[in-house]
Amino acid sequence: MLLEEFLVPSGMSQAELAQHASLDKMLVSDGTRALLGKKLIVRRRSKTDARSFAIELTERGVTTCN
Repeated sequence: MLLEEFLVPSGMSQAELAQHASLDKMLVSDGTRALLGKKLIVRRRSKTDARSFAIELTERGVTTCN
């Protein structure tokens, strides 16, 4: 499940998540949009790269995974 890929490590970009999960970037993009809509993840500006966003689970997302 894509949501579970956000558990470790937290704060990955979509590109890093796609590589980590061995998934297509477009699939991750679509999944990210769906999870954002369900308020299971949030996107924040990356602390290391101002051009990208770090994706993190919300408390609701953590509860859903557990």
